[in-house]
Amino acid sequence: QELEAQVLKACASAVKACGVSSDAGPVELRPLGSNAFGINGSTIAADESVNFVVVAPLSVEITEYLKALKSILRSDFGAEVVWPTSTDGPLAAPGLQFQLQGTETQLLLTQDIPMLPQPTGLALVQNTTGYLAYEATMAILAAVPSQTLFRQLLRCIRLWAKNRGVYGHAQDFGFFGGMAWAICCARACQTCKLDELGAVITHFFSYLSGWNWQQPLRLISYSQDPEEPWVFNAPEKRSSMVVALPVGKHVNMTSHASETAMKLTQKELERGARITSLVLSGKAQWRDLFSEAKFFDRHKHFIEFNFLASTLEVLQPWMAWGREHLKGLPVLFEDLRTCNITARALPQWIAYKDAEWPHARAVFVAVRVMSKPQKTETDGNGKIAIDLREVAVKILERISAWPEADRFEGQFDLYMRHSPQKQVQAFMESVRKDEVVVRQKNEATDLEVTSQIENA
Repeated sequence: QELEAQVLKACASAVKACGVSSDAGPVELRPLGSNAFGINGSTIAADESVNFVVVAPLSVEITEYLKALKSILRSDFGAEVVWPTSTDGPLAAPGLQFQLQGTETQLLLTQDIPMLPQPTGLALVQNTTGYLAYEATMAILAAVPSQTLFRQLLRCIRLWAKNRGVYGHAQDFGFFGGMAWAICCARACQTCKLDELGAVITHFFSYLSGWNWQQPLRLISYSQDPEEPWVFNAPEKRSSMVVALPVGKHVNMTSHASETAMKLTQKELERGARITSLVLSGKAQWRDLFSEAKFFDRHKHFIEFNFLASTLEVLQPWMAWGREHLKGLPVLFEDLRTCNITARALPQWIAYKDAEWPHARAVFVAVRVMSKPQKTETDGNGKIAIDLREVAVKILERISAWPEADRFEGQFDLYMRHSPQKQVQAFMESVRKDEVVVRQKNEATDLEVTSQIENA
């Protein structure tokens, strides 16, 4: 409550700083996402944030308001770091993320514009998507038979999805984000006749793993005719698992989903169904369901991205930019025509100690050749060499176009490299011990554009 009061005060001060009269109406601050669902608890996990949406008066110009709010948060309220917010699928609302009172806070900016037509996946007004997110959150809570049971289920599924590597904060690498998982949990609650948490969890996996994904997953209370064909926009044509936002029309919360991410999600749902069935028969325990995936033990080769900066003030917007443009990385691998290669990303940004940079984050993508490429070369040891320059150039072109690059010249960097399993395991061991990561010397350059990947 104290945090909410401080955020509301900052938002009201920003309106005054924009020269808007008090007659324009009060600033409204509303809880959003996990904050509104009531699943944050008394303490906030390191990878979580407290989410709000501020409804600004119509007379406020959003870009000007963002600048004023950013300045006020820093100067008057002691916000340590302020950077642009990440987006969850189509809900690309303007906003800020910041550290306030030791808590990471996400604030979306929106306006309640009257007489707008019903929002659709093909026509979303950016200045109103924050309000759309709030309406969706309220619609989910209104649709479930028991909000208490829904909250308990959502906490469990978020933990399971993070441990199994299929939870994408802001849809990282094409995985379901928080809103999509919340809709799935709500649908499971609507269709389960039992009111015991274990039974609802079991029903969740049985229901979702058996869902016909030729049809979008909607809440039962969704007003759109279930027989009406879904209208896709261009980026959504790849998504094989559509989760419909419970407000608007044809708003797909998995619009950035990749085929690789969706196949992995379906595989994990099927695993969950098997384990929960075994739990009921006494042949497994609940901890088996929530066990962490052995991501770094199951793969031999990784593409590693290192985002580096001199200060957190630089690192956070640098990461936010990189996060947005790495979402399409699995699709780039899927589009490779010279080989049948799969790429599985771990949607986690790992903090580590770098020998040269004060602030560093790493993200890993496991790669594997599924069959012999059409055009192959071999190294001196007879191993197949896969040319990944096409992917490397495309992704680096996107990330290097960061609008803040000139402003922060010399204060940030990015490395993209091929890292074999042993090096990655040594990296993670250093992270666990809170030690500086020591890079092993090998033939790979820091910017690895051609990776020799064993045909396994």
